[in-house]
Amino acid sequence: DGKTSSITPKRIALLNKINFAWRVQEAAWLKHYKDLVQYKEKFGDCMVSLCDENFPQLGLWVKEQRRHYSLLVQNKTSHMTLDRFQTLSNIGFCWASHEATWWQRYKELQQVKEREGTCKIPTKYPPNPKLGTWVHHQRRQYKAFKRGKRSHMTLERIRMLEMIGFVWSSRNATKSQSENTSHIIANQNQMARNAPEVSNTIERVDKHIDETSRRHNMLTLLDILLED
Repeated sequence: DGKTSSITPKRIALLNKINFAWRVQEAAWLKHYKDLVQYKEKFGDCMVSLCDENFPQLGLWVKEQRRHYSLLVQNKTSHMTLDRFQTLSNIGFCWASHEATWWQRYKELQQVKEREGTCKIPTKYPPNPKLGTWVHHQRRQYKAFKRGKRSHMTLERIRMLEMIGFVWSSRNATKSQSENTSHIIANQNQMARNAPEVSNTIERVDKHIDETSRRHNMLTLLDILLED
């Protein structure tokens, strides 16, 4: 910017040789992106939980990318760019926040099933209050779906939930532990048989979401950038 500086061409060249980050924000973004790539390689998706112990900051960063994309679509100040959008989309980033949240809760419920042998958790579930509320919400949406009313429930979601032994009736979910115990072994065996299909279905659904969302979001983003 023309101001007096102690930096010299020689120093610049030396710093460039060790890949010095001249733009701090860009360097931070790339670091989190690389973490997300590692997460994708390990777990097969980009649905990072906000409370992931192995990637404590990544979940919040992922959430921020969706927020900045939303701001960009609304023509508000945003750090999202076409290059960043394309980079994230290329690794299967899910831009739909509601869809991402649904799959995050689904995976959390899968973990409960693996740990406890059942999906029968109460609405007030101290280990994960948001999951308890989500489970209750799925039952409400399912009832509305069956009655032909407006609902976020879909046949695909019903199928995925039933494959891990989801209980649609809240009354059944509050049965005594002794009644539930007799079903735990059977549920675990069934889950083991369904595991490959569940994994394949999640991958197939994710790809479908990625492709349709990517096409729509790309067109929207290009329109915004062209207007500018």
